[in-house]
Amino acid sequence: MGKKKQQLFDEVNRAIIKFRGTYSEWSTRHGISYNEMLVLYSIREAGYCTQKQICENYLLPKQTINNVIIAIKVINLYFLYPINYPKISLPQTTIIYK
Repeated sequence: MGKKKQQLFDEVNRAIIKFRGTYSEWSTRHGISYNEMLVLYSIREAGYCTQKQICENYLLPKQTINNVIIAIKVINLYFLYPINYPKISLPQTTIIYK
């Protein structure tokens, strides 16, 4: 990789780190975890999404996202609706923001 490309890559990486820090600080100030904020942000952006989509978007483990979904369901922030995909035998869930 050329020096200019490496510098650009480093600058983009630093910007991403700063954005993540900002999101982390915001979520802490509002009493939610960073992962809860990511899930709520995803739902707000799309209006609805599946847990699988959230996992793929943020490269987070399924168990992490499932635990977040369970935690925020307790405070009644969204509805869960079963959806069926013809190629998948197990039901999935669509998350819809209230």
